[in-house]
Amino acid sequence: MQSSRQTEKDVQNSGLNWFIGRNGIYIEPDLEYSDTYIKEGEIRNCAENGKCTYMCRSELGHANSKMLTEDEHKGNIYNLVGNPIAQAQLADYINQVHATNLVYNSVSVNAYAKERKAELGEFLGTIIAGIYEGILNCK
Repeated sequence: MQSSRQTEKDVQNSGLNWFIGRNGIYIEPDLEYSDTYIKEGEIRNCAENGKCTYMCRSELGHANSKMLTEDEHKGNIYNLVGNPIAQAQLADYINQVHATNLVYNSVSVNAYAKERKAELGEFLGTIIAGIYEGILNCK
């Protein structure tokens, strides 16, 4: 995001010791939602075949604590991301863990935004739909 890139420039020009960790999307919300996926028998969103570089919060915490405490990381930028996977692969992984038969079904960006806003409200629904639209654009 442009605002994040400007913040990075501001940090780099601050005169302070710095490191920058750019992280991927947290996997925990999808895993916490897996009961709903299982109940519905599907993962449904607008990401299509876009790839997401999920990370777990504990891994990010570990990486950031290392960067904070080890001098060799000062002045470096790190992309803290996992291996990119599509939503169908996420469904397969959940199936392996939970012995289920989830499928991935894609819907349009507009349909997904409407669905999320109806369930979560305008503000949060817009954010969640925007995240999956962003994944859609990462091929």
